[in-house]
Amino acid sequence: MRHPCKPSGLAFLPLIVALVTITGCQPPDPAAELKPITDAYVEAWNSGNLDGLDAIMDPQFERRVSPASGTGAIGIDALKEVIAAFRTQFPDFRVVLDEEIFAADRAIARWTFTGTNTGPGDFPPTGRAVTLSGTSIIHLSEGRMVTEWVQSDNLHLFQQLGFTLSPPEGETE
Repeated sequence: MRHPCKPSGLAFLPLIVALVTITGCQPPDPAAELKPITDAYVEAWNSGNLDGLDAIMDPQFERRVSPASGTGAIGIDALKEVIAAFRTQFPDFRVVLDEEIFAADRAIARWTFTGTNTGPGDFPPTGRAVTLSGTSIIHLSEGRMVTEWVQSDNLHLFQQLGFTLSPPEGETE
């Protein structure tokens, strides 16, 4: 005969069901899905190996920039051209992600780019080293980057390259 105070195996069933329900209902970690995509994107910028972009980019990918932040791109081929142009002007181009925040369908990154302007581009090479910080907001869908919104301070970049900003000449009477 069983002792009346001794619990049976069934007594723990509600506890087991509760634990399975609680742990099984945890929301997925967006970073686990999205960080490999953003890491591959950064690697493409840093290495210049652009072949991997096709796997992480939506075919209609759009890189949107503020007017003062550089060159945008619509489509993967246009993005590859932008990256190649940066890497031509700054052969030692390097970007690091200083901070990343992940949500269900987006990644927000604060980044810093460094490089030395020794290659041809929109202006003759200056030979000067630059450091530029900025922020990207990346929207993703079905494991691919759909849009990137970029904000940086290109005035600061151009000043490091030796460009100057002159005030407009005043009107004369």
